[in-house]
Amino acid sequence: MFIILLVTVLLAVLSFDAPRLVKEGMWREAAVLLLIWSAGSFMAVAAVTGLELPNPNDLINAIFDIL
Repeated sequence: MFIILLVTVLLAVLSFDAPRLVKEGMWREAAVLLLIWSAGSFMAVAAVTGLELPNPNDLINAIFDIL
């Protein structure tokens, strides 16, 4: 039930912001919005469903250990 509410809120946020950007021809801003919205939506749905995501700090530490 909570996942339905979450998806509804996520779609409401997208439907509020995206049409204005497309209407005004702000294609780069719309693309960035969709990219960030998609990543945030995935992480929110993963958190609600209990999917265990890797810790981003491990990736950052691995990159700096190489350098």
